[in-house]
Amino acid sequence: MELLEQETPLCDIEFNDEEMEMMTALAPISFKPIVQIEGSEDLNTIIKLSLDKANYMFFYTSGPKESHAWLVDKGSEIITCAEKIHSDLARGFIKGDVVSFEDYMKCHNFNDCKSKGVAKLVDRDYIVQPNEIIEIRFNV
Repeated sequence: MELLEQETPLCDIEFNDEEMEMMTALAPISFKPIVQIEGSEDLNTIIKLSLDKANYMFFYTSGPKESHAWLVDKGSEIITCAEKIHSDLARGFIKGDVVSFEDYMKCHNFNDCKSKGVAKLVDRDYIVQPNEIIEIRFNV
């Protein structure tokens, strides 16, 4: 009540599991993520603020024919990202190769990233960082 009396939006308050369950059931308007802008922000800034507030991030896959952006919760493990791409990738997951977007843009392709040592090999519990490009090694 104290925070509500101070007009703190519910989306900015940290709740325990029991409180979170109650808030989800009640679904008050101020529980939804709110982004305040001044009006001078460009579209990319507004998108970034919105994704941050909603606790989402993008990771990418890239191949010779296409690149793809995938939306997941921040703090997702690579196995969750693999499942987002296709359930077979998660089921047969062996390892993942990961490279930052900045490093990837300095190389011609994922193999070039590996040969230059900027890609790292990770296990299934690796937490994917925003804007990383991943490649999944799997066997089904």
